[in-house]
This record gives sequence, structure tokens and C-alpha cells, in this order.
Amino acid sequence: MKGQARDARELSCSELNTLLINESPPIVLDILPPEHYSKVRLPSAVNACIFDAKFLDLTRDLFTTLDDPIVIYGAGQESYDWSVAWKKLHHAGYTNLSVLKAGVEGWLVAGYPVDGSEKKIQKEERPLSITEGRCWEIDTEKSILEWRGRKNTGSHRGTIKVSGHLYESNGELRGNIVADMKSIQDLDLEGDPLKTVLESHLNSDDFFFTQLFPTAKFEIVETKNTKVQTLTCPQVVAKGILSIRGVSHSVEVPLLINELDETTISIEMHFDIDRTRWGIIYGSSRFFRHLMYHKVFDIISAQCQLYGVSATPQK
Repeated sequence: MKGQARDARELSCSELNTLLINESPPIVLDILPPEHYSKVRLPSAVNACIFDAKFLDLTRDLFTTLDDPIVIYGAGQESYDWSVAWKKLHHAGYTNLSVLKAGVEGWLVAGYPVDGSEKKIQKEERPLSITEGRCWEIDTEKSILEWRGRKNTGSHRGTIKVSGHLYESNGELRGNIVADMKSIQDLDLEGDPLKTVLESHLNSDDFFFTQLFPTAKFEIVETKNTKVQTLTCPQVVAKGILSIRGVSHSVEVPLLINELDETTISIEMHFDIDRTRWGIIYGSSRFFRHLMYHKVFDIISAQCQLYGVSATPQK
């Protein structure tokens, strides 16, 4: 695989198994998270998680010298974990390194013994696979929209509560995400008297005019898969109608969706909007002159973390 260690000494499962039954077996280093290590691992393996920022400190407590014979293994052939670990240890001066590229999954498939509480290949979270008829209500306690507005003297950030529902229809994700605009809060001015001044201003007709327009809504009308379908990158682009202050415009928003379990999904959204398209023109130099320190940049950034819980299917 591109970017992996080219000079790593590789062992097959059978070669490692032979070494493990010798009188002087190598140190077998499991580099997966300790939660995974506790469930399934190679016999006699020790653990130092490659994703831990203190990985090298952890390994120093496991090895006696830089010449110790060490065999590194991670998840499996297609995971970069073993390569990253090999490079770190190699650069740290360890001289007797080997790798089991097949990883714990290849070891299991080959039928060799393992230790741990479950002794089987572990399931991972997966991108949402659209079927038909499932529906989720947005968990209002866990879900939140974070916003950031900017000006040439700094920025402000805060939160807005969200609700709504999502459902599957014709092989696509649909639904409505509703923002309670009266719940808007500022976070960076906590303890400052200006906090209530800013929040009042955001609720006023200069900005979101929440007395007349208490909610904003994003209605998903179409979704398309992206080219990359992984757990950490947007898998879907949602096209929908964003309504703010009684004005509606079509927007496209990338969605990163994971199934956390059989009943819960998580959705991460990041997007920018030009607020002036929705009639929020306060402090915009496109509409006013001589603003001085009242200038407010036109672009608002939003980050929304949603948690959907299974509900009664839509009719």
C-alpha cells in the first residue's frame, strides 16, 4: 500500500507461529486500542496503542533494549497501523523489528489460537447503508449546532438547539433538521456582561428576528453518495432547502454518517453560508458604508453534530 514501510521485515502467520513455540520467542506487540486488545489478541502479546500520543513512552516500558526481537501487528493487511508503528520504532532506534502484515484478523482467519474475552474478529462502526423504511428522531439532548461569526476585530461562537427527524425513502436519506433560534447562545463571552447584549442582538431584527421567525429549517430533498465511503469522511452530499427568517434557498451540505448501533446513527455536518442571502445584512459592507468597528463578515460557519434514535417509520 502506498505510504507504508517498504523495508519492514515481514512474517507470515505460519512463520510467526513457529517462532512463538521456540524456546526464545520474540516480543509480540499488539498496537490496537486496549479495548480491542482485551477482547482478542495473539497469545502472549503485549499492548501499546499506536493511536496513543505516548506510544513510544509506552513501548519503552515493555522492552529491555533496542535490540529486543519485536514482532508488530495491527488490524490486518489493509490497515496502515503496522506501518506507522514500524516507522516510529525504527526511527526511535529499535533494530530487530518484524511485522505481521496479516494482523490479528489474518491470524484468526488462518485458524491460529488467540487470547481475550471474545476471541473473534471485532465489528466496527460502519457508514449508514440506506435500505428502506427506517426512521430516526433527532435526540435533542445530545444533538447541537455550533456556529461561528466573524468580524475584523475577532469572532464569536456559540450553540443552537436542534430537533427533527430523518428517514429513508427511495434509497436516499430525507428529513428535516429544525434549529430553535431562540435558544441561540454565545460561548466565548461567558462571565462578560456583553454576553447578554450579544445574544439579545442576535435575537433582534438585525440578525435572526426570532420573535417573528423562532425556527430555521433544513429540509433534505436529495442525497448523493461521495466517492469515498469511510467512517471519517463525508459519505453523502445532501441537497436541501435552508429556510432562515422566512427566506428559503437551496444549499448542499456534506454529511458524515455512522451507524453507532442497531438503533442509533450519528451525523456530522460542516458548512458555511452567506447570511446576506437570507436577508441578514447587518454590518455587511455590501449594503452599508462607514461601518467602522460595526463590520460583520458575511460568512457564518456552522458545525452540527446530530444523534438519531430509531422511531416509528414514516407513513
